[in-house]
Amino acid sequence: MQYTVTAGTDGATLAAFDAAALPADFDARIEVGDPADLMAELQEAGRMWVGGTGGDGTHVVRVVVDEEPQGFASRAPAHCGRLAVPSGGLWVCGAEYVANDPLRGSAATPRGGLGRYTMGARVDVPPGDYDLAVHELAPDDDDAPKPPLRAVQVLQAIPVLLALLGAIAGVAATLALVVTLPWKLVQWATDDPRAEVGWHVVPFMLGAAAVGAAMVWFGLAASRRMARLPAVARADAAAAAARAEHPDVVLALRRRAPAASVR
Repeated sequence: MQYTVTAGTDGATLAAFDAAALPADFDARIEVGDPADLMAELQEAGRMWVGGTGGDGTHVVRVVVDEEPQGFASRAPAHCGRLAVPSGGLWVCGAEYVANDPLRGSAATPRGGLGRYTMGARVDVPPGDYDLAVHELAPDDDDAPKPPLRAVQVLQAIPVLLALLGAIAGVAATLALVVTLPWKLVQWATDDPRAEVGWHVVPFMLGAAAVGAAMVWFGLAASRRMARLPAVARADAAAAAARAEHPDVVLALRRRAPAASVR
């Protein structure tokens, strides 16, 4: 039994847990205490797993249940321990989303929890107490051939680049206006002879700011429309499938005993 989850984190840390295995007062305790210390305590007790990723972003996690993970026979796991999954619902997500109700979140999680942010998912495994072996795959360990750059990926980058250039031009022109106009007004108010020169550039600044804003709007609109094209959807799905074949982390679970309450 195997599952693949794409989990995201803004804290460079992933977690795997069954909400039913967390203490009933977990939300209250993590709000007032040190989250790292509490999670380390729960990991030691076999109620969750927490692991660093080396960076923020999305990470592919494969959950292997009662099977030998392929390709790791010759290397020692990065972590070995226990993991209680009394309800059979195993959440894999960024550690900042751990809560008694992960979908709703808590005062200590990003507002709205996993119900609002797609930063993890739940997989259903047989309820029980498991031995856990965690295998981490470093980027240079993955020698799978990289997929070639597709034409559709280049096309997707064009609107983003256009919006970025527009933002740079618009911000630069706006800053120039913010600096230039007050200065010219001060010159005019003080009868400075230089007040009569330089006004001819103001229309160009206004035009650059307007063109920059238009480029940003067009780039964002084009990017949203392009994302809905069938060819783009197929390319994205193929890239996601290829990415899922090479996980960053493998959680190997081997059942030890039937489920039991840990509260």
